[in-house]
Amino acid sequence: MTTSRITNFNPGPAALPLPVLEEIREELLNCKGAGMSVLEMSHRAKEFEAILNDAIARIRRLLALDVQAAYESDPAATSPDEAITRDICRGTFP
Repeated sequence: MTTSRITNFNPGPAALPLPVLEEIREELLNCKGAGMSVLEMSHRAKEFEAILNDAIARIRRLLALDVQAAYESDPAATSPDEAITRDICRGTFP
């Protein structure tokens, strides 16, 4: 059974090439041989960290970034670090 692909002329998300979609489908069930989907991985797992580091490296290379600036913190919604970071970015921190 074959299905025809629709040509997408929307200004929004672009149509992806079929080989890319097929790789996504395959990796969705078993990401990089981890036995689980990336959607199921802990954000602290070494497999996920490798995926994240690879993505960051690719973005830095594509954007030709030679300086790395990052602020990492506990992602808790109630973290006071968020307020401090906002103040620093606004220049209102003493």
